[in-house]
Amino acid sequence: MEVRRLSFYETLARHYDEIFPLKEPQETFLRNFLQQHGVQSVLDVGCATGNHTLAMASWGLQCVGLDLSPAMIEIARRKLAPDMLGQTSNSVVRSERTSQGGQANFLVGNMLQLDQLPDTYDALVCLGNTLVHMTEESSLREVLLQFRHKAKNLLVQIVNYDRVLDQEEWRLPEIRTRNLEFYRRYSWRPDGLLEFTAEIKLAHNGHVVADSTLLRPLRRDDLSNLLTYAGWTVGPSFGSWGGVPWSPKSPATIMSAV
Repeated sequence: MEVRRLSFYETLARHYDEIFPLKEPQETFLRNFLQQHGVQSVLDVGCATGNHTLAMASWGLQCVGLDLSPAMIEIARRKLAPDMLGQTSNSVVRSERTSQGGQANFLVGNMLQLDQLPDTYDALVCLGNTLVHMTEESSLREVLLQFRHKAKNLLVQIVNYDRVLDQEEWRLPEIRTRNLEFYRRYSWRPDGLLEFTAEIKLAHNGHVVADSTLLRPLRRDDLSNLLTYAGWTVGPSFGSWGGVPWSPKSPATIMSAV
């Protein structure tokens, strides 16, 4: 079986919406959170192909989606303006205003460089396990400080690493669609980091594209303490988009802060 690594992130971007579709519980949870805090503007850090950003814009909010992957941002921009492809990676593509007055912009950018964005926001959301890609504690602290400077409210979602570490769940559930099979696994390292390997097997030709990256497995208390250090007041923690309170066996850690 042929394993190719160079095209992994391009392949992931192309199939991202198929692997991780935006589902109703996520939309409901996010909308309730934003309404509860009277949010009118949002920075979506790690926006991937932009589905959360676009949903929030459709609710009448002013939104900016930021992601490090040019391939992801290109797809997000394509959803806005098919005639604007080929723009440079640091350009901003603006959507037409919705009937509710919302707007979405997309940028390629690093969450360690949020100080380069001129605006502040009512809320910042960082979803999809984005935060744990900051493997150095100093970088993680800096990111959360920048979050504090950029927004009044915060919503973070990561995998529940209490569950992963305590129960040694080194494999995440497989995802199978008509076009692919998606596999994910962790490997423990002596330095306390996890090596995260993802593989996509394409149905039409059997090819596998794969890549590995390092993650910092944040327990819930670790995340809470880091947020407090950065000046946030931590709110409730949830274990799923259904709004169930967090427990050590929850699939996710979802934490809000002001």
